[in-house]
Amino acid sequence: MKTWLSSLSDRVLVLTITGFVGGLIIMWFWNHSVQNWHLYQNNAYHAGRMLYNSLVHLTDPPSGINIGELSPADKQYAMAGEYTRIQGIPQNSRLTIVPLKRHTGNTALLTLSNMRFMIFSSEITFPTRELNRTSMQSGAETTAELSKLLASYCANTVLLVQLDTKNFKTIEGSSVWGCESAPRDLRLIVLIAALAFVASVTTLSLNSTRDFDLFAKTLRIRNIIGSNSHFESRGPKELRNLVSALNDYLQSESDNIEKRAALLSGVSHDLGTPATRLRLRTALIEDADLRGKLENDIDSMTSMIDSVLQYTRAELNSELPRKLFLNTLVE
Repeated sequence: MKTWLSSLSDRVLVLTITGFVGGLIIMWFWNHSVQNWHLYQNNAYHAGRMLYNSLVHLTDPPSGINIGELSPADKQYAMAGEYTRIQGIPQNSRLTIVPLKRHTGNTALLTLSNMRFMIFSSEITFPTRELNRTSMQSGAETTAELSKLLASYCANTVLLVQLDTKNFKTIEGSSVWGCESAPRDLRLIVLIAALAFVASVTTLSLNSTRDFDLFAKTLRIRNIIGSNSHFESRGPKELRNLVSALNDYLQSESDNIEKRAALLSGVSHDLGTPATRLRLRTALIEDADLRGKLENDIDSMTSMIDSVLQYTRAELNSELPRKLFLNTLVE
């Protein structure tokens, strides 16, 4: 009964289609994850720009971000630089300071001020070099880059902003750049799935060629271990057809050789009878010299007949090779 994927052509077709479809699925999941991640970072970027405008122009903060006030005691700690004593900031937290440029008054000139963001995290120190700041970059752009940077790292943070020497505010935006708001990154899972898929396809391909290699090795050592007129038929349908054709050919050749050997054995055996009569008649010759020459010729002829008979008997009575224990053979 025909089994699924019993043909090498079927296997190649299925592997080709599976590889194409699997590649499309892997690419879709990869691009989908990348697009979701970029969208998440872009949303954080735009929220950062709106946050800057809210701090400078006192407008409503963007959705997902809350601006709060420090308590009088915490404000005193902040002014004194004792940030770890502020409520909500871990004792062993790492501080990342991001100074800003902002518009002052109603002019469009950018001047330095005391405005800066202070990021407290017990896990990492944020690499501010990733903010891509330039000499002409505005405070809004820096705040946007900072928000995008916070969204790029999954870390619990406490964010303070210092507007001037005495004005501090708390920023809570976990729904914008927090770990729980980040989209699920499927790229590692997709990469592992791609490697597993490639390994599976490679294994199936190697298994298909392994049967041909095993058959080639068996055929190569056939004359070393003895004559074998039959090979096992296994593997893909093409290989089984090849083995079946070879078995039929070997069986046909074996039958022909057996017929020729039987014919040669019969002819050689029949030649023995006239050779015997010649030997008897030669014994009646009175000329010793002539009788000796004839007897030598008859001996040579009978020797050749015996050799042929011995060869044909060996061909007709050949045994298949079999395993045995060396100890038994030595005993």
